[in-house]
Amino acid sequence: MPGTMLRPMTGTWQATNHLWFMPGDPAHESATTLVVEPAVGDFVTLLRYTWSHDGTPHEGVMLVRDAADSPPDIIWLDDFHTERKFMSLGQGTRTDTVLTATGSYAAPPGPDWGWRVELHVELHVESDDALLVRHYNILPDGQEALAIEARYSRAR
Repeated sequence: MPGTMLRPMTGTWQATNHLWFMPGDPAHESATTLVVEPAVGDFVTLLRYTWSHDGTPHEGVMLVRDAADSPPDIIWLDDFHTERKFMSLGQGTRTDTVLTATGSYAAPPGPDWGWRVELHVELHVESDDALLVRHYNILPDGQEALAIEARYSRAR
């Protein structure tokens, strides 16, 4: 069925957000909340989240198209990471539990950089479900560095 990977995750989630500006540096940590909800038909899911950096609150959304008959893609908007601009992440792949999508952004005066988003769905029969969200910054030479990670559990 189309759009079924994220639909079991519908609801409110909470985690600690880890943010890295440079590989090897300590992570900046903050509380984060994520709301997952159906958006369009049975193939698009909306993820709305909040987090903070240095005491300043931030928010973002990801509109995830996860139709079984095409590669997944994401439209991402975050008031910090995407500079309040829409970022299109395509070139997606999907397994039974992981959805990925990749995009790029201008970084003048140098070459473009990229982002890769991974959504890991963990459904458990006898324990808590989990939703792991990872964002990787892709340097112009193709190297990837983990930039954001949050392992969400259902809010109680």
